[in-house]
Amino acid sequence: MPQDAASPTWDPEHYDAHGRFISRYGLELLDWLAARPGERILDFGCGDGFITQEIANTGAHVVGVDLDPNMVEATRARGLEAQLIDGTALSFDGEFDAVYSNSVLQWIKQPEPALGAIARALKPGGRFVVDVAGLGNLAAILVAMRAVGDELGGNPDLAFPFYAPTTPEFTALLRARGFEIERAETSPRYTALPSDLWNWIGSIFHPFFSQFDEATNEAARKRVLELLEPVLRDASGQWHIDHVRVRVEAHKSGLDHR
Repeated sequence: MPQDAASPTWDPEHYDAHGRFISRYGLELLDWLAARPGERILDFGCGDGFITQEIANTGAHVVGVDLDPNMVEATRARGLEAQLIDGTALSFDGEFDAVYSNSVLQWIKQPEPALGAIARALKPGGRFVVDVAGLGNLAAILVAMRAVGDELGGNPDLAFPFYAPTTPEFTALLRARGFEIERAETSPRYTALPSDLWNWIGSIFHPFFSQFDEATNEAARKRVLELLEPVLRDASGQWHIDHVRVRVEAHKSGLDHR
């Protein structure tokens, strides 16, 4: 659910081919969510509905929300309920037993309004299960892109569109909005890509590369891959991503912190 001009526009087919690993990792958190039949659950940043469908399969009633119209349509094509909504402006009030969010909040550089909206959407005692980029996420990629931006005269700030807190920073934001933390962890991992690095990086960081003319764009692409190959490509030719994730399970207290 990207929120600003530095965020990409998503293509469901491209995401399915080159970014599906993101939602597959999100399946791990469904054990934390522990959805039950009849519960109302909000999938905050539902994407193409891959995980929304898994939650619905438990018998829960799921509502997906996303800011990208292509992804909302893809979710609806699965026969699921999805709404085109800015995540900072949810109108739900005490309607949900749980909120699930996978790899979404990092696109909201000022997440406080979104976290407040999520708290409002939950019933007292409602659960919030979330995965967000953590400090150090994609460090090698971001350093390489900033260097290339400097070299080629681009705006290097477009290379860092993320909110990436430490686990204590993120849990402090949640507590300030009335959440009690059940568990929280920092999860570093190297993620093997299903295809060439460019197929993923060119989509995620499209705003960075699109600032250049065609010739400079090609030079930027080649230079970024050149810098990253020694650290993110193994001896077999497999590309990897240096991920750091913050994962939290919390519940809304009975007090009103809105």
